[in-house]
Amino acid sequence: METRQAKPSFTVEFEIEPRGKVSGVASVVHLGQTNGDRLPACWFHSGTYRLHCCTYSSRRGVGNYCLDGRDAPPGIRKIKIELDTAHVMRLYEDGDLVGSRGDIPSAINHVNGESHPLYMSDPWYPAANVAIRGLTWDGKIVASAQSDGPPWHPAVQSR
Repeated sequence: METRQAKPSFTVEFEIEPRGKVSGVASVVHLGQTNGDRLPACWFHSGTYRLHCCTYSSRRGVGNYCLDGRDAPPGIRKIKIELDTAHVMRLYEDGDLVGSRGDIPSAINHVNGESHPLYMSDPWYPAANVAIRGLTWDGKIVASAQSDGPPWHPAVQSR
């Protein structure tokens, strides 16, 4: 499993290809040691292809700070999630800004520099029926998201 150091600002990018809807919240990607560390984490809403991406750390006792994407039809989408040093979180789909929040507290600053596992589907929620390709963290390719085989990777393989 790949690990990344948490930082108070980040950019995560990947392509997804939904392959079927799942009943219940379905995990796509998640950086964090526990379900209470979402640095960030993304799921599909139940029975949809609509992304729900959150930044949160239970160690500071603040709530989730989340953005929702579009309920898009099946097909390949490019996703970009940013949290900048001014604590503004943005969600892009296919280059379009679909959500932004400027009220993100510095709740994740205390995890700065800590190593956290990076899941393509986490162990706390059912896996989304989705393939992921080209996962990068701050512009660096995540090794576990790439292979010498097919270019698409079902999220469930990285559990």
